[in-house]
This record gives sequence, structure tokens and C-alpha cells, in this order.
Amino acid sequence: MGKLSKAQEAEQRRQYQEARRREEAEKQRKQNKLMWQIILCIVAAVVVIAAVPLVMMLVDKNEEPLLTGSTVTMAELDLSAVKPDNCTVTDEITDHVRLNVSYTDANGIPRTGDIVIRLFQEIAPQTVKNFQELVAADFYDGLTFHRVSPGFMIQGGDPEGNGSGDSGKNLQGEFRENGFQNNLEHVRGVVSMARGNTFNSASCQFFIVHEDSRADLDGLYASFGYVVYGMETVDAITEIDLDYKAGSIDTVPTSPRYPVTINDASFVKITE
Repeated sequence: MGKLSKAQEAEQRRQYQEARRREEAEKQRKQNKLMWQIILCIVAAVVVIAAVPLVMMLVDKNEEPLLTGSTVTMAELDLSAVKPDNCTVTDEITDHVRLNVSYTDANGIPRTGDIVIRLFQEIAPQTVKNFQELVAADFYDGLTFHRVSPGFMIQGGDPEGNGSGDSGKNLQGEFRENGFQNNLEHVRGVVSMARGNTFNSASCQFFIVHEDSRADLDGLYASFGYVVYGMETVDAITEIDLDYKAGSIDTVPTSPRYPVTINDASFVKITE
């Protein structure tokens, strides 16, 4: 081939430089793309890490959309006592439940007593519905009050009998700290749901308040009923012999030495 002219050499240099510029531009484009991919991956990882605790909290506290709760005040509830002669056992589901309980008093004498609970659907509808379903299924028959804390409460309804059992179903916590308005204060005679460390872990265990415990319990536990007959039986249970529960860190004994048994949980109708 003959020697290239200056114009041809200039054109070759131009084409070569243009090719190099395109090559460099493509290389830079790929580097920029890779950089943005890395940045997006980092941002996504940070978002996921930050979101996991929030999502877990929302899953725990809002497995179902929380209701706003009831505006019914405690003063508007019927907390009036009933007489045992006016209580008739029925197969129908009602807003009154009778617990027939047996225990051994401090003198070693076997005793039996009834506790009648009025349920308030207008205060905690899902909690009451769950309690009624368990009573209708005879779930509580033969279970015990496994924890007795004089001046505080008595707790029962655990199929394991030690505070670790449940019914296989967890409830949405119907109380203030879980986004639900519940105006039934934890005064003497109020019935409320026991639960674990999480707000939606209540199942079947319940407790009856022995003495006013509003400061410790209001807003944190789903109160749903009130003892309208039989608080003398609750008082008697708080006076039985107690032992320290095995493995417990309690500084006072709370485990009944002899079983406090719910012989029967039945619905009753109240007649005038």
C-alpha cells in the first residue's frame, strides 16, 4: 500500500480517537451502572434491616385491624350483685357464667363455692366471645386456679395447670396500650385475661382481681367481666395454704398446696 496522505492519517487518528472515546464512555457507563446497583443494594439492605423490627412489632400488635374499642364507661356498666337463687343453669350462651369451685381451706377442710361472672361484650367483644366459646366447649371443667396472690388476684384456666398452657388460639389484646379503648378498671371483682410478654398472647387463662390493682393492670390487660356473686369464695381461696412454685422467682408463695379446682363452668340465666 502506498503512503497515506496527511488527510488520511488525520482521518485515521480521528477514527481511532473516536473509537477510544466510545470505549471509555461505555466503560464509564458500565462502572456507573455497577456503582448505582451497589448503592441500591446497600439502601435496600438498610431499609430491610430498619423495617424488620417495625414489621415484627406491627405483626404482634396488629395481626388483625384493631378496633377503636368502646366508649362505654365503667359507671354505665351494671355491676349490681345477683342472688344464687336467681341463677338458673342453661345450655344457651348468656352473659353470665357460674364457676363451681372446690378448694381446701387453711384448716384442711374441703370447701365448695360458686362464683358468678357477668360478661361485658360492649367492653371487650372478642375476649368475651372467646371466653363464651371455651365455656360452651366445657374447656374449663376440671382445670384449676394455679396461682393465688392474696391482695392481688387469683389466676386459672390453664390446661397445663402451671401457667404455661393455652387453648391453641391467641387473642387480640383489647386494652389501651394495644390501641383498644377499654374502660373497665381493674378493681376488686373484675375478671381479666392473663397473657404472656406480648400484647396478643392471651388465650384461655384469666384472673379475678382480689383487691384494687388499677395502677398495675389498667391499660395493659383485657378486662371483660365482673364477679356479681361469690367474692366471698374468692376471698376464701386467697386464705388457703400456699407453696413456692418450682422454678419461680416469686418472693412470696403463690402455688396452692392443694388444688383449687373449677369443677364446672356453666352459663346461667338471671331471673327476677
